[in-house]
Amino acid sequence: MRNNLITDSYLEWNVKIEPVIFGEEAILSCKAQACRPNTRKKWIGGKKYDLLGFDNNSTNPSKYKMMTSGNSVNFDIMIMNFSVSDTNCEYTCACGFLQYTNKLKLENLNFIYPPEVNNDQSTHEDGIFHIDIVIQVFPLPTCRIFYQDGNEILNTTSLGKNNVGEIVLFKLRITDTINFRCKTLAVTNITCQIETQTFHIADYNIDSVKGNDIVFKTMHKLLIVGLSAVLLVLLLIGSVKVLRRKKNKHRRRKNKEKETMAGMPFLKTTIIDRNDK
Repeated sequence: MRNNLITDSYLEWNVKIEPVIFGEEAILSCKAQACRPNTRKKWIGGKKYDLLGFDNNSTNPSKYKMMTSGNSVNFDIMIMNFSVSDTNCEYTCACGFLQYTNKLKLENLNFIYPPEVNNDQSTHEDGIFHIDIVIQVFPLPTCRIFYQDGNEILNTTSLGKNNVGEIVLFKLRITDTINFRCKTLAVTNITCQIETQTFHIADYNIDSVKGNDIVFKTMHKLLIVGLSAVLLVLLLIGSVKVLRRKKNKHRRRKNKEKETMAGMPFLKTTIIDRNDK
C-alpha cells in the first residue's frame, strides 16, 4: 500500500465526463463521503506517481489543475492535454489518512481520438471540387462537407489501422467529387462527427480563391462565344446584303445597257430620215 495510507470504501474516484477526448481535458472526480470539509486533500499519480496537487494547488499548473467546490467534500483533478501517456498508470485521491488508488486503464476507458489529418491532396478547379484527405481516428466517424446551400456526407474508405502508442487507430481516406458550378460554396469546411462530438478537418475558401475565378472564366468564355456568334451572324448578314447590292447593281446596269441598245436603231433611223429631207 502506497504511503501507508488507509484505503477506505467511502473514498473513490471515477472519470467524471466520458468519452474522454485525447488532446483535451480529462477530469478524475474523487467522491469523498468520509472526508471532513477542512481536511487536507491531494492527488497523486501519473507515470512517475508524483504529487499532482493538494488543497487546490497544482505542482504542474500547465498539466494538472486541482479543483474543489466550496465546502464540498468531493474534489477533482483535471488532466490537461490528455494523452496516451496519462493512461495505464495509477491515480490516488487522498483525504487526511484516507485514500483510494486505482489504475486508469486504456482498455476500460471510453475515449475519442480526434481525427488527425495525415495528408490533404484536395483540389478545386473549373467548378469541380476533388476531395482527397487521409486521416487517423478512433472510433469511426461520419464526415461531411458544409457549404452555404447545405451539406453532404462524404465517402470514407479504410486504409487499415495505425498504432499510436497503445492505441489502435483507424486510417481512413475521405474522397468525393462535388460539382459546385450550381452551388454557393463560399467558405467550405469539412468536419467529422463521433457520437455527439464534431471535429473540424479543413476549410476551403473556394468562393474567393477559386470560385470567383471559375465563375469569371466561365462567364468570360460564354461572353466570348456569344459575341463571336453575334459577330458571325452580323458578318453573314452584311455579306449577304453586300452580295445582294452588287447583284442588284449589276442587274440594273445590264437593264440600262439593254435599254440603251434598244433605243439606238430608232435614233439612227431618225437621223437618216432628216438627211433625206
